[in-house]
Amino acid sequence: MALIETDPLVCLEGVKLQFDINSSAVDAGARVGGEIVKIRGKSCVEALKNLSFEAPAGSRIGVVGSNGSGKSTLLRLIAGIYSPDGGRLEVRGDVSTLFSTTVGMSAHASARANIRDVASLMGVPFSRHDELVEDIVEFAEIGAFASMPMRTYSTGMRARVGFGIATALKPSILLVDEIMGTGDASFQKKARARMETLIGDSGIMILASHSTPIINSFCDKLLWLERGQLVDFGPRDQVEPKFREAMKA
Repeated sequence: MALIETDPLVCLEGVKLQFDINSSAVDAGARVGGEIVKIRGKSCVEALKNLSFEAPAGSRIGVVGSNGSGKSTLLRLIAGIYSPDGGRLEVRGDVSTLFSTTVGMSAHASARANIRDVASLMGVPFSRHDELVEDIVEFAEIGAFASMPMRTYSTGMRARVGFGIATALKPSILLVDEIMGTGDASFQKKARARMETLIGDSGIMILASHSTPIINSFCDKLLWLERGQLVDFGPRDQVEPKFREAMKA
């Protein structure tokens, strides 16, 4: 089916991404993989190399690879956190990220206040804020703590609120990076159901994970990276056996 202008799309053509070894991204502990090379006399991390693939509307892609292969870096590139140093990157549609679920929340504000702030930043109409707040508070199971500063919350409570916020809206493009372990077993069941709904509603989903059950549950294609390079990309049942065999070796 031909894409129309409003269909979401992620397209990379010969994309490369490099970091000076002394850059703020590396100093801040960003999860940047790849290889260390010399570029114009400087030591650089060559995080992504000549990377090309296309994810049209309806794509459900799992990104796999060993530690440091560039999975998280790729997601952050698509999200606009990083800019490519070469090649062409096209991202068409609203992007929602599930990376760290507590990033951007103030520990001194309540969950209710944080939810309203995030909703405003994401352009949610003010008329929907009350509905969104109640939905997330109920989902996160925080009760009366909803009106207390988040510094008083346990780590699990903060994570549940963050997960609730991150999964409350329907994105065109959803990027997920290893966050399915939120909460206890009971809450994980709720989180999985919420994720299934979110993925079903998204136009494109790209998920980086080391978990085979998660990949098998949500993805029908695999994109295999090693040292920032594309090893294989195609249907899950074709790529996964080769990837697993390589990991054993």
